This record gives sequence, structure tokens and C-alpha cells, in this order.
Amino acid sequence: MPVAMLLDTPEGSQDMYEALTTKIFGSLQPDVLPDGLIAHIAGPRDEGGWRVVDIWESTDAFWQFFDAKLLPAARELGQDPTEARPTFFAVHNMIGLGMPA
Repeated sequence: MPVAMLLDTPEGSQDMYEALTTKIFGSLQPDVLPDGLIAHIAGPRDEGGWRVVDIWESTDAFWQFFDAKLLPAARELGQDPTEARPTFFAVHNMIGLGMPA
């Protein structure tokens, strides 16, 4: 069953997000998604900072991506993604993306 991942970074910014995304994928719109990623949404929080909402095939798929790609890239940029802890919840339904089998 897919899971949603919510990550709020109160100190995050669009510049930080774009630098990290470009570092990992080479662009803000990669041609190939990481294994297990179904959808990715990011934007500013009303109260400041940055928010990311992903849909993953499983929490394991997220943590594999985190350990293999996100953490090393963030550290190279002087960012520490371990300061913000993601929360997960089971996905019951997705409208617009289609529910994976």
C-alpha cells in the first residue's frame, strides 16, 4: 500500500530546495523518478519554511532514497535533512494521479 510522506522544514527555502533537487536529479523536472516514488509536491509554508509531500510505494522505498541519494547530496550542499523528521500515513485514495495497483 502506498504511503504519503510529509516533511516540513521551517528553515527551508526555495533556493535550498532547488539546489538540492538539481544536485540529486540534474534538474527540477527529472526524466526518471527514483525507485518507488509515485508523486512529489513541494512549496512554501504559510508560516515560513518549505514543505514536501511525496507519495511512495512504501516507507522502505523512501528511506532507501533518503540514505542513498538525498542525505549525501544535502551534506555536500551543507544542508542537514536529519533535522526535520518526515511523517508518514497510509494512502487510501489518490485523485488525479491514479491509485497504483
